[in-house]
Amino acid sequence: MIRKKTDKTGLTPLSELVSLDKKRALITGSGSGIGRAIAYRFAEAGARLELVDINEESLASVEEELEHFNTEINVHRVNLSKKEEIDSLWERLAGKEPGILVNNAGIYPTKPFLDVDESFLKKVMDVNLNSVFWMCQHMIRSRLKKGGVIINTGSIEAVMPLKEDLAHYGISKAGIMVLSRALASEYGKRGFRINVLGQAEYGLRELGTCERRYEVQVECCQVGHRIQHEDSSRKTREARRNCVYGFGSGERLVQLR
Repeated sequence: MIRKKTDKTGLTPLSELVSLDKKRALITGSGSGIGRAIAYRFAEAGARLELVDINEESLASVEEELEHFNTEINVHRVNLSKKEEIDSLWERLAGKEPGILVNNAGIYPTKPFLDVDESFLKKVMDVNLNSVFWMCQHMIRSRLKKGGVIINTGSIEAVMPLKEDLAHYGISKAGIMVLSRALASEYGKRGFRINVLGQAEYGLRELGTCERRYEVQVECCQVGHRIQHEDSSRKTREARRNCVYGFGSGERLVQLR
């Protein structure tokens, strides 16, 4: 039996499982959290990166962290709640538009439903939903004859509310699911694969450290169906199945281990 090499985490390096060499990926919210982890794995697989975040210090930090992968990395400080900054970003990307777009940026403020005012709701919707709409529009328009891959980050809160005081957040993520289904239906025939990766922090803490989520292998998902996962533990498999959803064009997303 031939064993594959493993890295310091004990996991097989992603570069030995999948290659994104010469593919350009734009990842929003890549300065921290899930977005930073996605950027790391894409760099490990050889992708050329366009990293977007509102925090310049975080962008500089992640750029330094990924230097050893010897891949092209460009960072962009963008306030995604402002359409004019999104438009300016894509103007700078003219001629080197990404073939992969990961709309990961989002905010997660809690507030009782009866206390939500117009400015609060507008900020949540501008960052979580409207920015995704405009980013997808730019992506599809710029690659209409080429196609591409769009992965939008959703949330279990959109389909199964688990916490109170998040009605505003839930509807923003539900909007992402509806948008992604509509775009997948309309532009799938033009060569676009559009999916939603619906993550949830709830339950994952019980499964161990954050790194364990990268042991999940994401398989192809059908519209409106849950992603199936490989895992040796039935309890862990069922918990993950309840926490991670995928909706969209029914194509393979990406393999994470």
